[in-house]
Amino acid sequence: MNKKYFGIIPARAGSKGIPNKNMTILGGKPLIEYTLSAASDSKNLDRIIFTSDSPVMVKFASSFPRIEVPFIRPAELAQDDTPQMAVVKHACEEIGYETFDHIFLLEPTCPFRTTEDIDMAIAMHSEKCPSECVVGLSRVLQHPCEMVSLSNGIRKAVESPNHNGRQSFPEYFFISGAVYITPKEFFMSHGKLYDNSNFVPFFTSQRSAIDIDEPFQLQIAEGLLKCTQ
Repeated sequence: MNKKYFGIIPARAGSKGIPNKNMTILGGKPLIEYTLSAASDSKNLDRIIFTSDSPVMVKFASSFPRIEVPFIRPAELAQDDTPQMAVVKHACEEIGYETFDHIFLLEPTCPFRTTEDIDMAIAMHSEKCPSECVVGLSRVLQHPCEMVSLSNGIRKAVESPNHNGRQSFPEYFFISGAVYITPKEFFMSHGKLYDNSNFVPFFTSQRSAIDIDEPFQLQIAEGLLKCTQ
């Protein structure tokens, strides 16, 4: 594997859904610890950068092997409405595009993404589709055939429910925050990690795809940890 894979872990101090979400305790550990540990143990990530505006999180992340914190994220890039791509762009510019070939975004809100997920995704990308973008997918937990949208009192099925039971539903997949791999050339020219209509899927378990944004999702994660202890 000759190309260099640059891991970026973004974690700001603020959060609306769960106060101080990235440091909230899950299974006795801060949420970000799961991603920091999984990334640290990766054999295929060449470099791992942690970007944050929080001195507490910066100190915590710095204690993990291979995790670098070469800069503090500016406050203007740590707001509720800050686009994630602006954070990625800032990290790439700080490090220098010439120092890596591919970006691997590691959202800290996916605590069950494993080191194996990371290394298998990189191996697949390197061997089969090095010029393409890779996005993590998992089977949906709630199917669109059982959903409706509401607009001005009008109910509309998201997906036609005219099927003979769940077994006949078409397959749908959830884009999780577990895996995003992007060639730097694509990011530099498009300003995004992938194109919705053109990317290579990397299939993860539904567990690995769990993304924590709301208290209920945190409760689900806690329940899963208790089931596996």
